[in-house]
Amino acid sequence: MNERHPTNHTNVMSEQKHPLSAYSLSKSRVLEQIGHHGLLMLLFAYMTTDTIQMTSDIAIRVYESTLILILFSGILGGFLGDFFFSNKKCIFFGVHFQAAGAALLAISLSATLYPGLFLLVLGSGLYTPNIIASYGKLYFNNTKIMDAGFTLFYVATILGSFVGVLAIGYITEIFGYQTAFLICSVLILSSITPVIISSKYPDPDIDLTTMMKKKPINGAKVISAMILVGIFWGVYEIAYLPILSINLGLDQLHSIFFFQADWQTLSQIFSILLGVIAAFVWLYIYNRQVIKIIVSFVLAGVALTTLFFIPESSTSNHLPFYIISALCLSIAQIHIIPIVYSVITKYANPKYLTIMISLIFIPSKVTSVFFEFLNQRFYEAKSIGLIFGISVAAIVSLALLIYWQKSRKLPTSG
Repeated sequence: MNERHPTNHTNVMSEQKHPLSAYSLSKSRVLEQIGHHGLLMLLFAYMTTDTIQMTSDIAIRVYESTLILILFSGILGGFLGDFFFSNKKCIFFGVHFQAAGAALLAISLSATLYPGLFLLVLGSGLYTPNIIASYGKLYFNNTKIMDAGFTLFYVATILGSFVGVLAIGYITEIFGYQTAFLICSVLILSSITPVIISSKYPDPDIDLTTMMKKKPINGAKVISAMILVGIFWGVYEIAYLPILSINLGLDQLHSIFFFQADWQTLSQIFSILLGVIAAFVWLYIYNRQVIKIIVSFVLAGVALTTLFFIPESSTSNHLPFYIISALCLSIAQIHIIPIVYSVITKYANPKYLTIMISLIFIPSKVTSVFFEFLNQRFYEAKSIGLIFGISVAAIVSLALLIYWQKSRKLPTSG
């Protein structure tokens, strides 16, 4: 995570720009995420309607199982993308499977529920790791702007999920589930169009055999990046419980943003706006990846510390602390999630890149379960949970800072 350059840890680079294909794949991601997250947002409520007639307990189990299977299906998608099909072919199949799954749900029959979910799971597993790997390969010949590139892609992901939840939810209220699922299907299907357009642009001249000889493969950095993003999501989990318990008079936020706003919404808005800025600023100003990850954990600690100033019976006077905490966590996400994808793309063996990308969720899921268990323990004493989260963020920040300082003293290479 610490690249060696003969200058200081921050470099101002000459004029750089994202490949044209990067914009096309980002557009595809936006469209796919609108349909995908819009559908998932409807799924639980849909299963408890008179059409499907599931009990809430069963619907919760089906919903949670679907989310878990979507994560694990990415491993299958990564394996197929690296060994049997190209990334582009897997993207093509993934889009059509997801669209078919949404269309089956639109039929509104209990008999089409599970086939529809199966196609959704399979399609998502094929699409997600392969489009990320395909996107990352666009920056193989210019790794200095890879962080900026993945930040742009991260913004596309958040924007799609943000719009999907709002727009599809609104459509469902007016036109019902059938129409909403059909629109999700059309949106997902349309996400293949930018991918087809991107094939018209000249891709970087990449030969995997040559790239494997030139590429600085470093398994330790790849594994470290996966562990760090897992720890980060654990710290984020610690923050979420106090937020849920804060009775903050969100009417002020509603009037600011003109729709029902909550912590998640506010965080997404900040992430989109700041992510767009970072995606282009980092084209010209280069910071080492380890510095960005240190900033991420420092800001996560600041966000948790800010929550101490918000009592459970809060008033509008505590609104600034709420906003500051959400802002810090948003900036923290921008400084770690795209960077981890960049680290894996840069240092993983390119022959197995899609598989490595598909495995990112595993440490995140493990730490999330662990921190969720701790949250249950800290439910009656949320301040202890916050202190624990702050301590974890501080320890990781300090450890990374020591690593960075020691690595600066090593002889420069490359």
